[in-house]
Amino acid sequence: MDEINRVFHGGIKDSSFTDFSISVNPISPPFVDKLFSKQAMKVNQRYTYIEWIEDSFRQRYGEDTVVLAGATEAFQIIGFTLMKDSEVVIPKPNYGEYSRVAHFSAEKTHFVDILDIDGKRLDYSRLFEYIQKENKKSRKITVIFSNPNNPTGYFESDLINYIKSFQAFENILFIVDEVFLDFLPEEERTDLSFLENVICVRTFTKFYGLPGIRVGYVKTTRYRKLFETFRAPWATGGCGYLFLKLLLQESSENLKLFEKRTIEFIKTERQKFQRYIYFPSKTNYFTVKIPDLDEFMDKLHRNKIHIRTLHDMGMPQFVRIGIKDQKSNEKLLKIMGEVLNA
Repeated sequence: MDEINRVFHGGIKDSSFTDFSISVNPISPPFVDKLFSKQAMKVNQRYTYIEWIEDSFRQRYGEDTVVLAGATEAFQIIGFTLMKDSEVVIPKPNYGEYSRVAHFSAEKTHFVDILDIDGKRLDYSRLFEYIQKENKKSRKITVIFSNPNNPTGYFESDLINYIKSFQAFENILFIVDEVFLDFLPEEERTDLSFLENVICVRTFTKFYGLPGIRVGYVKTTRYRKLFETFRAPWATGGCGYLFLKLLLQESSENLKLFEKRTIEFIKTERQKFQRYIYFPSKTNYFTVKIPDLDEFMDKLHRNKIHIRTLHDMGMPQFVRIGIKDQKSNEKLLKIMGEVLNA
């Protein structure tokens, strides 16, 4: 297999392990039982057209939305269409899928190191300075990255002002992956979707703790027709269709309560690991710098625990840890104390 297509993701096949390498909500949504009921069986016995409920979806999530089979389908479409013959700019560290889809049809891929280890932050000024320089010699630029950042959990609240400064350049397009945005309190989030030079990519699978149900959406007015044209028919499948149907049937009050409960739980559990967290995280995962990674991983695996190493993201001394249930978190915290404090 070509190296370009070998993107490393979290997850472990052995189900006897507690898997901290994936970053999904450990709390189930209020309607989760209905997803595995007799109704679910009936839905999965027929073709489900997402267009049947998309009008209702847009009433809640905006007329500029297009439902897709998770963020992954959005990136696939972007890779084959909007990145075609483009100079793609990716700040590092970031999700490896951006690089893979850029190789579908892009002219060239540029990587910009924004990692400030000493300052324990991501320096986005480096990215936008690079775009300014590249814009003088490139006719088409596509910038793609996550906010909150994957893998660090770092959230750049001033991103809107950075991007606004490029609104006059029609040749520059920003793809902002916001799949972990829902883990932030609503008052801390920034809305970029009104900017015409931005496509926001979002998903439900992370926040609702159901990565096997492939359903997400993009927010864009300018490119709405493009995503409607190129999305695969029935890609969300019966479970994804039923998930959206149940989500839209749930009252806004219940969903707000679920959101509040999740955010409070994640914040409380994350604070337990505060002494080890390297970059300030706003999400349900964080990074830790490990002096002896081999020893640490060996200890974890002997205790049936799996975490995400970050060699592929240019951070060989770091690991990413997704927050789980309280009991699992305490088990991991105890082992981290035994190894790292020693």
